Amino acid sequence: MRSIPARWPAAVPCMLALLTLGANSCGDHQVAGGGGKRRDKTKEIYCDADVDVDVSNSGKGVKKKAVYVCAGDTFTWKVPSGHTFSVVFSAGTPFTGSSYDQNSPTAITLANYPELSVYKYSITVDSNKPIDPQVVAGGN
Repeated sequence: MRSIPARWPAAVPCMLALLTLGANSCGDHQVAGGGGKRRDKTKEIYCDADVDVDVSNSGKGVKKKAVYVCAGDTFTWKVPSGHTFSVVFSAGTPFTGSSYDQNSPTAITLANYPELSVYKYSITVDSNKPIDPQVVAGGN
């Protein structure tokens, strides 16, 4: 079999084109709805160090219904002077303790959480009815 020199110059660019297409393929990086994993869809969550206690008559209990805490951080319920509040965690807590009030408003978060978890708690402000906001912790 004889090789014709005119075909070799065309073969090299074709092989390079095929290799380039293979190297730049989607792999598991597909568009939405096409399945696979998307590594470019991330969202940063910032840890909250405190939350303001809502002392208005709105009945919300706190200014933010959900706060995010990170392992080993300190967290504080901030209440204006002259007001009282009571926080009680009944079904698990991300903190070292399970109840807080205006005399001890600061909590220390646990050192580690196995997975992202939501902790419901009850807060009573002044003499209003209890409200049930939440603390989200974990994922580390």
